[in-house]
Amino acid sequence: MSCDRNGPEEKPQHVAWEALSGFKYDTYEVLNDVDGGRPFTRSDDVIPPDVKALDRRKVAVTGFIMPLRLKKGLVTEFLLFKDQAACCFGPAAKMNHYIRVRMKTEGFPPPGTLVTYTAYGLLRVGE
Repeated sequence: MSCDRNGPEEKPQHVAWEALSGFKYDTYEVLNDVDGGRPFTRSDDVIPPDVKALDRRKVAVTGFIMPLRLKKGLVTEFLLFKDQAACCFGPAAKMNHYIRVRMKTEGFPPPGTLVTYTAYGLLRVGE
């Protein structure tokens, strides 16, 4: 998802995590002989059509963030998690329990505590 801190131009569709993660999507690693044996993630499950229909749509999703990249002290890329247990304290999050978000603007100060954030932007759905 790309995210505009100032909000979207058109009204986004609020999407609940139950819609985004309410289906089985287990993954496993496979070695790729073409790229020097680097592992990549595969799944035998499929993304449901109603979730695929959200691809390239403006959405708003609320969750917990884990900063990935900072530029000049501001978060410019982060993971948005379904719940805080998957974010920081519990077992590893399943593939459909988080969204990778890239900011289109300068970013925002990193959070000091675990609070929920709502990310607005264009959602990309895929494997």
